[in-house]
Amino acid sequence: MNDNKENITGQGLKAIGTGFIWAVAIIFFLGVISWGIWFFCVATAPVVGRGNQHIQINSAENRTFQYQRFFDLDATIRAQALNLDAAKKDLAAFNAQFPPSASEGFAITESRNNKSANVTGLRQILLSNITQYNNDAQEWTRNQFLDNKLPDHFDTSIADDPSLLPPPAGGRR
Repeated sequence: MNDNKENITGQGLKAIGTGFIWAVAIIFFLGVISWGIWFFCVATAPVVGRGNQHIQINSAENRTFQYQRFFDLDATIRAQALNLDAAKKDLAAFNAQFPPSASEGFAITESRNNKSANVTGLRQILLSNITQYNNDAQEWTRNQFLDNKLPDHFDTSIADDPSLLPPPAGGRR
């Protein structure tokens, strides 16, 4: 009877040992497969990344957004150049009506300062949008969507003279 007990116990231990070896082998196999998949992903990442970027850049959503963005910036720059010119004329007319003097009142000084600050602010915003347009027109992910009717860049001198604006997409100023 003891021989039978030892035989059963030995078979049980052998079965446990065999099961343990199979478990370790399966875990090792899964580890090798996981590492192989990871290595493949890392090795192909540059190609996959360029492909995904190309897909994203040429997606209908991006193409429409970039195309519209150039038209919006163009219209904004044109409107801001005209607004700046009007603000400069308003300041010049105010200075002609109330020439600067040391004895002018607080209200006149305050109005002059407000008009001057308005001109400065409009100029800064206009130059910022010109820079944005010019940078976008040079960036390779965006410049391919610049319509050929729009200017390839805006000169910052339009902040001083809006008559230097290039013709708009419609052809009329």
